[in-house]
Amino acid sequence: MPETIGEWIAPLLSASFIGGAIGSLVTIFVRWKLEEGRIKREERRSFLKERIDSFYSPLLFHFDHMKSWATFQGVPEGYAFDPITLTGKLRDMESIMRSGIRFASKDVRNLWHEWQPMAVAAVEERREGRRTYPQYDPQKFLKCSVALHSALNNDYSKLEKYFEELGQKPP
Repeated sequence: MPETIGEWIAPLLSASFIGGAIGSLVTIFVRWKLEEGRIKREERRSFLKERIDSFYSPLLFHFDHMKSWATFQGVPEGYAFDPITLTGKLRDMESIMRSGIRFASKDVRNLWHEWQPMAVAAVEERREGRRTYPQYDPQKFLKCSVALHSALNNDYSKLEKYFEELGQKPP
């Protein structure tokens, strides 16, 4: 048993110092793990945003391009293309859809599956000068093009808002 106050305080201070050091180390470790988790979440979020953007941006570009050519030709409510250009767009869009369809909403997927065969039929009609597929209807193709373009724009806008909201949340 300690006889003086000095002998009694020294072990107490020593124990307090060790406890404080351990507490500080635990606090540093916990903060480090939380920061590591935040960084990983942010990296995953950025990766997903890039993948979504690489899916929607080219698809929107193709439709915007066809829309701008129609406007240039004096048909602002239509979509203009030539067989060679649309064939290239179809190949590119098919590749994009194949690799990223999981990013698309159900509406976009359904409209794509409806639009794609009509686009092939439109190319064939332009190339051959006659209707290769009797079920092809140019007005239905136009309506489906408008619907798919609109669905792509809507989905992409919603996703942009979502990622903006995520970016504004404090860590």
